[in-house]
Amino acid sequence: MSAWAYRCHPCVEGEADWFVSQLDVERLGPDVQIVRLRVGRDWKCALLDRTQAVVVDNQLLRDVIVSDEADCPECAEMLATAMPARSTGATESVSPGDSTSDSLDAQPSSPDFASRQHASRVQAAAISLQEHRFVVVLSQMTLVANPGEADMAIEDLQPYFGGVPVVLMAQEDDGSPRYHGNSQLVSLLAGIPIDKMPWKHYAVG
Repeated sequence: MSAWAYRCHPCVEGEADWFVSQLDVERLGPDVQIVRLRVGRDWKCALLDRTQAVVVDNQLLRDVIVSDEADCPECAEMLATAMPARSTGATESVSPGDSTSDSLDAQPSSPDFASRQHASRVQAAAISLQEHRFVVVLSQMTLVANPGEADMAIEDLQPYFGGVPVVLMAQEDDGSPRYHGNSQLVSLLAGIPIDKMPWKHYAVG
């Protein structure tokens, strides 16, 4: 299942962006810009980015509550310096008919990105297996076959999926999958039919 969502930018350097449901954001009110999100057992501050709605898998969504400048001076400073254009809280939602939410065919094709040069969207599947949440991203075999470049691509892609671990997947000539990523996650994928994965288009640029 997927849902419309907004990004939240953490005020702590090094943290990946998180996603919150568009419906939850609407319930917060139009003037809310600083929020707290549940990340594991903790509630962490972030700036709510209403500039564009995106389609993400429900598994990537975080619980959210209202916060403010007094609760997080770091977010207040970031809001004043890095995001002045967003202070109005204006929203530019993507149309529900936009291609970012297109479903994929049973046999997915390679996405339009190679090495570290990402396209505006990729084809990916949000997976939950044995209490592990991660995202499988389709890529070209030349990337998956190059461990160094593949590791850098994973590092670049992960923030677009809220910090959830990323596994790259390419297809051999016979259609069988070849994965690159965390060895435990790759082991979990063994025997999973790729045409049964919840493939969707995700914006990454």
